[in-house]
Amino acid sequence: IVVTGTQDEAATDGTVCSKVKASVEPGDVEAGTKVELSCATEGATITYHTDLDSADKTYTEALVIEEDVTIYATAELEGYETSETAEFAYAVKQGAKSKEAAARANEINEVDL
Repeated sequence: IVVTGTQDEAATDGTVCSKVKASVEPGDVEAGTKVELSCATEGATITYHTDLDSADKTYTEALVIEEDVTIYATAELEGYETSETAEFAYAVKQGAKSKEAAARANEINEVDL
């Protein structure tokens, strides 16, 4: 996937990709929160992994936070140095369930009745 940005936000020296940004500030979030990653360097590809899964993946769609997790992301573009690693730590609020998890729990309860 190619993530686009604006030239005005490009790396200051023109040789290093801009640091990846997240659409949701790190910290406490509700289960099911969607986090989008972006980079201001036009045409850069974002690669990420988490503390739960160390395999690098190419970012293609919003990440859904269902449990405590830290996301590590970099941006790459041919002719540029890889960006500094960005780190985004999220903690799911205690007792919070995503709508999908709540719906599954309700289905299980209805079946048990």
